[in-house]
Amino acid sequence: MIKKIHIYVACVALLAGVAMALAWGVRGDAPRLLTLVSFCFVAFLLDRSPSSLRVNAAGSTSFVVHLAAGILFGAFWGGVVTGASITVGLITRRLAFPKTVFNVAQRVLSLVLGVLLYQVVFGGHVPPSYLIAGQVSSVDVQRDLFLFFLVAAIYVLTLPPAT
Repeated sequence: MIKKIHIYVACVALLAGVAMALAWGVRGDAPRLLTLVSFCFVAFLLDRSPSSLRVNAAGSTSFVVHLAAGILFGAFWGGVVTGASITVGLITRRLAFPKTVFNVAQRVLSLVLGVLLYQVVFGGHVPPSYLIAGQVSSVDVQRDLFLFFLVAAIYVLTLPPAT
């Protein structure tokens, strides 16, 4: 018997897949394998060492690496880093399959949509143009910092508590 929660999880996973397909269309060059593995490993380590919060809960700072991967490599490769690191982290915790699928899908969906907004809607460059040209323009830095914090806010605000 299919439960309503399974339909919801499937819808979120489908949306994450659609977002990744859209990101595939605007992806840049693939980063080196060692670079992707390094980002995944650091995100995994940050996920495994939760930070204590003021309330009786724990959080993870792995989202910083996920956002950095999205900004440096684009929505698709950032989604790959996010999905891979979260999947490995949740498998090691031995969560139930639907919980693992949901948590991975919602994190990938949040990151990919945020970076796609940064690129497509707000005109951000991946990686930021001042990193490529070697010149730091105050206007570019300010715009990208604003957009980074906007993407970070969207990412954090759309994350439900991990189950």
